[in-house]
Amino acid sequence: MLKSYDHYTILKRIEAGAFMYQKKLLSEKIVENIVGLIAKGYFKPGDKMPNELQLSQELNISRATLREAIKTLASRNVLEVRRGIGTFVSEVPGLAKDPLGSDFMCIDANPNAMLTTVQFQSYQAFTRLKVFSTGDVQALLRQYRLVSDDEVHAEKYFESIGKIAQSVSLRLDDQFSFRMLIVTYELLTDYLCKKALKSDPVLRELYEHWLTALEQRNIDGLKQRFNSMIEWIIEKGI
Repeated sequence: MLKSYDHYTILKRIEAGAFMYQKKLLSEKIVENIVGLIAKGYFKPGDKMPNELQLSQELNISRATLREAIKTLASRNVLEVRRGIGTFVSEVPGLAKDPLGSDFMCIDANPNAMLTTVQFQSYQAFTRLKVFSTGDVQALLRQYRLVSDDEVHAEKYFESIGKIAQSVSLRLDDQFSFRMLIVTYELLTDYLCKKALKSDPVLRELYEHWLTALEQRNIDGLKQRFNSMIEWIIEKGI
């Protein structure tokens, strides 16, 4: 038998439910407002946010509502809460910790899927280099060129290429490609680092040829040399 309630109790429960709904809507609006401030550049990646009291006063909301909004933003990797220090804008706001689901992939068993993804993302970035000036390319080389030697491990060459590819996407304001390049190159370099592969004369030569193609803005040459570097990884049987 259903329990009966008097009208007063029912009205109170409806009011409580409406209050919780309004509170939820308000916290969602605060989430949107903070995301908007970050998107417009008022807060930049790595910036420390105002403390809880200041921010709640500026937004004219309760601290409880603000905490709910920050909790949501932290779960989306827009904000990072560092206990005892403060709340910061994430270095790459909104980028999931593992957007490709790599924690559930057995990369060691099937590295080809990862390599194919890296190639595809890199090719897109290389193609866009044709709009860069000679001065732009020289600036990239000065910042990210790797001076190779016998002791450099293989992942360092790919870190260098990855930084250049990321810079191209960021310069062209392609946030999606920029974020995907960060993820894919982290997967690749972590994988190579774990394998502790040292470079050899073949890889060093391929990298130098890749740099030459970059200086000449030779898009086909960039793709061909990079493809050869990926084949070098595969030939190692890893």
